[in-house]
Amino acid sequence: MGNLFTSLNLAANAMDVIEQAVGVVSNNVTNASTPGYVLQTPTLLASPFDPQAGAAGGVQFGPVVSARNQFAEEAVRNQNALLGTATQAASSLDSLQQYFDVSGNSGIPAALSSLFSAFSSWSTTPTDTTAQQEVIASAQQVAQAFNDTASSVTQLGAATDQQLQSTVSQINALSGQIQQINVQIRSGDSGDAGLDAQLNTDLEQLSNLTGIDVHYQSDGTAEVLMGGQTPLVIGTTQNQLNVTFVQPANAAYADAPPEATITTADGQDVTGTVSQGVLAGLLTFSNGTLAGVMGGAQNAGSLNQLAQAFATQVNNLVTPASGIPLFTTSGDATTAAQTLAVNPDMTAGQLVASSATSSNGTADALAQLGTATDPTLGMSYTDYYANIAADLGQQESAASANQSTQQDLLTQAQNARSQVSGISLNQEATQLIQFQQAYEASAQTVTTINDMLTALLDMTTGTA
Repeated sequence: MGNLFTSLNLAANAMDVIEQAVGVVSNNVTNASTPGYVLQTPTLLASPFDPQAGAAGGVQFGPVVSARNQFAEEAVRNQNALLGTATQAASSLDSLQQYFDVSGNSGIPAALSSLFSAFSSWSTTPTDTTAQQEVIASAQQVAQAFNDTASSVTQLGAATDQQLQSTVSQINALSGQIQQINVQIRSGDSGDAGLDAQLNTDLEQLSNLTGIDVHYQSDGTAEVLMGGQTPLVIGTTQNQLNVTFVQPANAAYADAPPEATITTADGQDVTGTVSQGVLAGLLTFSNGTLAGVMGGAQNAGSLNQLAQAFATQVNNLVTPASGIPLFTTSGDATTAAQTLAVNPDMTAGQLVASSATSSNGTADALAQLGTATDPTLGMSYTDYYANIAADLGQQESAASANQSTQQDLLTQAQNARSQVSGISLNQEATQLIQFQQAYEASAQTVTTINDMLTALLDMTTGTA
């Protein structure tokens, strides 16, 4: 009878083990579409069999094995960071290049064309009041076109600053979540598949915002470094980031918009460690592209250079004849486009078309500015503007193409990861059937042994 009781215990234990295995497989099926979740495989181990030592054998539930492959995860995070950079660059450049019309039918090029046409008409009829008034009106349109473009780009810069603040806040929030997961892991939850899924989901989202290196410690916690250098999460400690706007000490243009800088909580400048992700795209656009157009620490900005060069050349021709300049600016090289205006002291009647050698010499010289090479810019004003617009268009086109490429590469990395650690519902269904059959067999064994024990007890009772 002792052997029957042993067999009963073994069969009951087998049912318990199979039930645990079914739980793992069922969890796989339930979480097949859960972000960050990977295949969990139950293991069944043979118990020691040594009759002399009282070890009856049987089966026991072993550790649950995760299919997560850290090389595949790293590949996805790296591609996700590159996609973040490319996507942000394409988006920002698309917004900027819309303010620069390459067709010549609107904005600054159209206004310049109208003014040169007004100068030409004035040179033909130098004393005509209507022609003089048209010059003033066209000059005001040029100033307004520069003002409008500068205002639009400045507003885009302010929106970019807000995006920087928002992105840093998202980075801090995700880092905080990872830090809390590390706390749970150290509290004994290192084998929790759901916690592991959340950790890797947070890491993947974080990688899109900024390039990260992840190192797993012996206790299972994740160490996260931005750009391989700046600690974001170390064990149960989070290091938050800040974005500040500071003018470099060596700035050639002290009145230019300040540069965006990423610092740690203790004030350390870590901007140089941001090389990938949305944050890198925003920094490059703010400190590079926008500064190149509207001015920065080391340059006046191409739009300001165009406005200042044009105003200077026009005034050099108008002032000797009329006694006052046609255009005014603030005098600050980095705000010329924003502040370009027609001199309020200039009226149509004060315009003088003549020069020292001709009755229409000044007006004629002004008309020729339309095709003349500016000594400061090295090309005509329309060509200089066209170069600005074309350069932005080329950058946007390249960024869009790069975005498409990086999206394809990310998809490939995700597919490769799925092949290694993804869940096949067909395979899990097959496993469930196998475990169900094993459970039914164990249950039948329990039933059979129970019937035998009952019969033996009945026999024993009857004999007595």
